[in-house]
Amino acid sequence: MKIVFLVNCSNFFNSHFLKLAELALSKKYDVYIVAGNDLQKDHFETLGFKFIHIPLSRAGISFVNEINVFLKIRAILNDINPDIVHAFTVKPVIYSGLVCKTLKLENLKLKVFSITGLGTLAMSQHWISKLGWRILLKVYSFIFSCDNSAVIFENDDDMQYFVDEKVLKTDMAYVINGAGIDTSVFVPSSNKPKIITVVLIARLLRDKGILEYIEAGKILKSRKVNVNLQLVGSVDKQNRTSLTRDVISDAEDKGYIEYLGQSFDVKSIYQQAHIACLPSYREGRPKSLIEAASCGVAIITTDVPGCRQMVSNFNNGILVPPKKSTLLANAIEYLVLRPELIMLMGRNSRTSAIELYDYSIILDSFFKVYSKELK
Repeated sequence: MKIVFLVNCSNFFNSHFLKLAELALSKKYDVYIVAGNDLQKDHFETLGFKFIHIPLSRAGISFVNEINVFLKIRAILNDINPDIVHAFTVKPVIYSGLVCKTLKLENLKLKVFSITGLGTLAMSQHWISKLGWRILLKVYSFIFSCDNSAVIFENDDDMQYFVDEKVLKTDMAYVINGAGIDTSVFVPSSNKPKIITVVLIARLLRDKGILEYIEAGKILKSRKVNVNLQLVGSVDKQNRTSLTRDVISDAEDKGYIEYLGQSFDVKSIYQQAHIACLPSYREGRPKSLIEAASCGVAIITTDVPGCRQMVSNFNNGILVPPKKSTLLANAIEYLVLRPELIMLMGRNSRTSAIELYDYSIILDSFFKVYSKELK
């Protein structure tokens, strides 16, 4: 049995779906990873995967380059002739879907498309972006009309939106709660600083609510609330909504936040934190909050798709409206003044992580989709 995982970024696949590929390998699948960069090539090949690099850019819109990428994917799939193709994120989903619609692969039994979030285009209010989104929905609808296809979402809001827009039929849609977490590795710690520490871990994009977080820090400083707001992440030059390093440095210089830069030791950061914050405008199912929950941290996030699924309000965290800095600051201050509630919410977060997000549950869900659709 051959399975091809198609992704735009090898780092993304390594951090989110490596365990899925490892499980497939353990089940005697021939596993191919086709990615838009080769940063993890040596690592993947050491683990026993077959790796193929394609010149796929997340942000690129060059017509000639995109046609070349499509033809490259078409040639790769024709050569491998897999039993299963599983694509993640917008471009891999579109290109693999178009290939499967236009190329008859004798062994291909199942096409799986993972919608890991709707992206910036879906949220933009600019008329060009709105038009682009409507066109993209039409393309999705064409692709998802393939026989033997399954579409996986990370939250029920996104799935229902696609169903309501008649992009797909309900019987081919599934919700799986993200990529999973090793709850035996991401564990709580009682060794925390005396000052209540809030941490936001994300790419430094406007859509992640970074500006609202900075503004909340400004408000809390003006109120003389004894709290430390940490920010972890990197500038994403390929994303037009990315903030600049100067904006972050200015906020840090004024004492609104503490910027820790990019970190690959997320577990240690959450173990030192009391509260995880993600004031995002929309998500699929944020891995950063899943990691926070597993580390037994209270959560403050926005009442939007993907984020609201992470919090049972006032059970393991607090939901606030998006783009409301004052209400975000109020929620942080509310918990800072109630350390016992923070501890209770943290314990409840840990329970939800074990029950909903452990690898054993998530990976089983993926293979249930594979096996059901293959039948």
